[in-house]
Amino acid sequence: MYPPLTLGFRPLGHRPRISEYAVYENVRHSLLSRPYGRAALLRGGIVWRLALDDIERQEDAEYSVLLGPSEYVTAYPHVLRTDNGQNFYDDGLDDTELDLICGVYKVATG
Repeated sequence: MYPPLTLGFRPLGHRPRISEYAVYENVRHSLLSRPYGRAALLRGGIVWRLALDDIERQEDAEYSVLLGPSEYVTAYPHVLRTDNGQNFYDDGLDDTELDLICGVYKVATG
């Protein structure tokens, strides 16, 4: 099981700096480089686009939705149920990981 990755919290009145974007890209790449990171490509929408952007920027990236579920499929499952009650499993991402991919961090509101 992998440790969780987040962008963390910012204090009230925080002003983002350009250097924070580079940190975000590095942390996002760390998440997407995990064996189950391919699940972002299956998600669609903005998550798919951001994962695709990561692939295009990284020469060493080896993502493929065709590889099938990773060995972590039971730790990070996305359950697909059929009409006849049969379950199939694929890699999934939790809400914290989806937030990270989308660049979400918490800001104190006072």
